Amino acid sequence: RHKVMIMQIEPNAYARTQEGFDKYGKEYIFHYTYGIEYKLDGSPQGYNTIGEWSLDKRHYGGAYPPKELDPPPEGANPSTKFLWRAWKDAIDSAQNWPDSNAMGTVGWRREGATDAEIAA
Repeated sequence: RHKVMIMQIEPNAYARTQEGFDKYGKEYIFHYTYGIEYKLDGSPQGYNTIGEWSLDKRHYGGAYPPKELDPPPEGANPSTKFLWRAWKDAIDSAQNWPDSNAMGTVGWRREGATDAEIAA
């Protein structure tokens, strides 16, 4: 007989994870593929856009993340909070984490120029 198991979770801002999802003992892989993007009001930013609050490994290809990462906004789902805590735990546990000029989790979003700004 075979036993069917949930092997992984692939969270994002739209994930419907519930509090305690990480305590179930069913998922063995936290598959962190895409950035997790939120508006500061806690709602998902949308697909294929950088959020006002953004936790994305791609932001740090050229520099270490800073020691302090702003927490997810109120309303963020539990898997977002779990991943943020994992990053914080890793940073806090590393001896001699290097200083970084990289931004944290807030400030990556850049709004496009408005028509009025382009015309000026």
